[in-house]
Amino acid sequence: MWPHPDMKDQIIVSTSRTRAEDRLAAISKIQKETLNERETRAAAISKNTARLKALRLAKEAEDLAEKPAKKPSPRKRTAKTVAS
Repeated sequence: MWPHPDMKDQIIVSTSRTRAEDRLAAISKIQKETLNERETRAAAISKNTARLKALRLAKEAEDLAEKPAKKPSPRKRTAKTVAS
């Protein structure tokens, strides 16, 4: 028998609370791991995007340097017809 009737309820509550805290800790751990994975993926995507942008800008600069500066051709004037 229990030394005191209220102690049985306290032990049950304590056990339930411990299990709930363990579940909460497990869920928190999984959430942190998921967040770290997302941050890692986001950083990798950002790094790759920056690399591709640098390559694109370098190519555009190279293309501009290779092309000689071309003057725009003069526009031909067209005769306007006068409506009578």
